Amino acid sequence: MEQLISVLTKYFNFMINTPLLMSLVIFLFTVIAGKFIQTLISRVFTKLAKDRRSAWNSEMVRGINQSIYLSILGAGFFFAFSQLTLPELAHFFINGIIKTVLIITWAKTSQLIIYETLKWFSKRKKRGIVIQPSTLPFFENIAFILIWGGTIYFTLISWDVDLTAWMASAGIIGIALGFAAKDSLANFFAGIFIIADSPYKIGDFIILDGSERGKVTEIGIRSTRMLTPDDVEITIPNSIIGNSKIINITGGPYEKSRVKVQVGVSYSSDIDLVREILYKVGADSPLADHVIEPKVRFMEFGDSSLNFELWVWAQPEDLLHVKDDLNSAIFKAFKQHNITIPFPQVVVHKA
Repeated sequence: MEQLISVLTKYFNFMINTPLLMSLVIFLFTVIAGKFIQTLISRVFTKLAKDRRSAWNSEMVRGINQSIYLSILGAGFFFAFSQLTLPELAHFFINGIIKTVLIITWAKTSQLIIYETLKWFSKRKKRGIVIQPSTLPFFENIAFILIWGGTIYFTLISWDVDLTAWMASAGIIGIALGFAAKDSLANFFAGIFIIADSPYKIGDFIILDGSERGKVTEIGIRSTRMLTPDDVEITIPNSIIGNSKIINITGGPYEKSRVKVQVGVSYSSDIDLVREILYKVGADSPLADHVIEPKVRFMEFGDSSLNFELWVWAQPEDLLHVKDDLNSAIFKAFKQHNITIPFPQVVVHKA
C-alpha cells in the first residue's frame, strides 16, 4: 500500500511539474465532466419539455445542453492553457477567443429561448395579453436588438476595448432620434397600450368619439384599420385612438347592434294597429337578428304626430342596410293600411 501511494505521489508530482501533461489532464477531465453534466441536465429539461403547459421544447433543451457543454469546455481550455508558459499576448488572444465563443453561444441560446417563449405566449387565447400573433414580430425584433447589442458590448469588453466614448455618442444619437421620431414613438407606445388593455379586438365594431365607426380589420403597432359601413377602409394612428373615447358595440353580452327607427303617425291612427305593423316589419326583416325579438315603443306625443320607435338587432356592419329595409317596409305597410305619416306644415296668413 505504501509503495502504491509512493508511486502515485511520484506520478502526481511529475504531472504537476510538467505543464503540458497537466494541461492535457485538465482538458480530458473537463470533457468527461462536461458530458456527465450535459446528460444530467438533459434529463431534467427533457421532462419539462414533455409538459404541454410549459414553454419548454426539444429545441430549447438542445440549445441549453450545447451552451452548458461549451461553457465547461471553455473553462477547461482556460485552465489548461493557464498551466502553459506562453507569452502574455498569446494568453490574451486565447482568453479573448474563449470568452467571445462563449458569449456568442449563450446569445444564440438566449435568442432561441426568448423566441420560443414569445411564440408560446402568443398562442394563448386570452385578451389583455400584450404578446399576440400580430405583435410577435415586434417583440422578436426588440429581443434581437437587445441580445445582439449586449453580445457586441460584452465581446468588446472581453477584448479590453474602452467603450466610454462610444456610449456617450450612442446616447446623443438616441436623443436626436427620439426627437425626430416622436410621432412614431407616440403611435408605437399607444399601440402597445391598446394591445395590453384590449378595448377592442379584430372583428369588433367600434365608434370613436361618436364620429368614425366601423369594423376593426387589423390592429398594428403603429395604426388600426377599420372597415366602415359603406365599405371604405380607413387607417387611424394609434395615438389618436389612444386619446379617443371608444364605444365597442360588440363588446357587451351581445355581439349584435341595435337599430332604432323613429316614425310618427297622425293623431287619428289606431295605436294598437301601428304597434302590430311595426312589430311585424321588424320580425319579417331578413337582415335583422331573429333570436332577439324586435321591440316597439310609444315614445311621446309630438307637435303633430304620435312618435313610435322600432328596435331590432343586427350585425353592426349591416346597420345601414337594415335601416333602409325597415324604412321601406314601414312606408309600404302604412300606405297599405291607410296610416298617415304627418309632416310639418307652415300656414301663411295674409295680413
